Amino acid sequence: MGKPQGAVFLILTARPGTWYNAYSISYQCGCSLLLDSGKTLLYEKQFEMQRKECSPMMITAHSGSDGTPDNSLEFVHYVLSLRPDAFEIDVHRRSDGVLVIAHDADPSGAYANCPTLAEVCRLATSLPQIGINYDCKEAGLELDVCTLHSECCPGNPIFLSGTVSPALYRDRCADFRGAVPLLNAEEIVRDFYPRMLAGESAACGKEAAEACKSCGASVVNVYCWCCPDPFLKELRDAGLNASVWTVDEPDLAELFRVRDVFNLTTRIPAELIRTFDR
Repeated sequence: MGKPQGAVFLILTARPGTWYNAYSISYQCGCSLLLDSGKTLLYEKQFEMQRKECSPMMITAHSGSDGTPDNSLEFVHYVLSLRPDAFEIDVHRRSDGVLVIAHDADPSGAYANCPTLAEVCRLATSLPQIGINYDCKEAGLELDVCTLHSECCPGNPIFLSGTVSPALYRDRCADFRGAVPLLNAEEIVRDFYPRMLAGESAACGKEAAEACKSCGASVVNVYCWCCPDPFLKELRDAGLNASVWTVDEPDLAELFRVRDVFNLTTRIPAELIRTFDR
């Protein structure tokens, strides 16, 4: 039996010379999955995915969600009307020191036509229940982002991802002003992606957990296709959790929901809010 139509795959392990081992979450029962070569059986099990009661999983709207322009005030207006748990924006520093929202670095430092972070915060303050995840795209932004947030929209929950320094959080936690760091796995685990592809998911999970525990953080931010059960188990065994990005398949979102991940970042927040009756 070949793979089912519309199957969604989640990486379990990988070996040298093999892209991935995976299983489907889109079929109901009785399906054997093969590698593309058609020669190696990966997974065979009869099961039925069932919804279960879980802790509330945060839904964070990725910048540019649902077809809005990436890192734009139009996107911010849209997500504030949608009211997810949080929204994500990318942060750079302009050459004059002003924080702006943009994904790609501008070598000139001008960041022409990029909205400022202050503009975003002033819009968000009208809905203090909605959190903001500042994805820092360059080093050294954390404390300035936290200061600006506390001045402009102190009631909104604040999260930091990207180039967040674990050592800075450990040494100056009070200066983060209540921000929750979502430590990117590739920033805290040596050779994270090559090692995951080499099948070292449990070892990577253990290393990520140790990095978090050493600085007082509690959440690892990880690419959704690199968060298999062995990795997640190491975090859970250490009393930690995961934030996964970017999940744009409802079936995959459900898989992470039943695994009680802390946060899920998505480009389809409207659909997932409807799916999970939020």
